[in-house]
Amino acid sequence: MLTSIIRRIARHSNAPIQAIPAIIISIHRRHSSGPAQNISLEFEDGQRQEYFLNDQREVGLVGPGDAGVAFTRLDVLLAFDRVS
Repeated sequence: MLTSIIRRIARHSNAPIQAIPAIIISIHRRHSSGPAQNISLEFEDGQRQEYFLNDQREVGLVGPGDAGVAFTRLDVLLAFDRVS
């Protein structure tokens, strides 16, 4: 088990950060317990994908319908810069 955790951390650490224009569709809890939040994004081509929020403080700064640039690494949203 520890080996798989170490591999996952290494994979995330070595993955490139992508900057992708997106619109926030929803923000929701992954499970009913705990503070972990997921965010659903829609991209220019209409594709939707769900990401784990790296920084829970982002929840209060963005909301459904916000458009901007999503900075992601694999399945994690690192940051979201809104455009006005």
